[in-house]
Amino acid sequence: MGAADPVTQNILINSDLDGRNACYMAYLHCANCAPTDVVVLQNDSGTASTQGSGLDQNVSLSNSQCTVSWGSSPVTASGNNLSVTLNLTFTPAFAGSRVFYLASREQNDANNTGWHAVGTWTPQ
Repeated sequence: MGAADPVTQNILINSDLDGRNACYMAYLHCANCAPTDVVVLQNDSGTASTQGSGLDQNVSLSNSQCTVSWGSSPVTASGNNLSVTLNLTFTPAFAGSRVFYLASREQNDANNTGWHAVGTWTPQ
């Protein structure tokens, strides 16, 4: 997968690999689309997107577990590397040990990585 390829990065933060009552979002990148970069946050049941926004807009997205926001230049690309910086704030009800799960896939599920636990966090 290259930085110019249409790609979806799924980010799931929860105590286990379950999108319900989680901070569950997707970053969508398409170099030839408008907007080019979009973040979508899932609803509390993990079944549908509650909101979505182009990263060219200065907004934040929230569900009952977290708020996702970003600065003025959240995406940088260099060769095949694509970096996205998102700011996460967790609600008090989401306290406890959480796992960061990531999955990446190209358009039409080509080159799907599947889910991987990549770190832990304990929101206070």
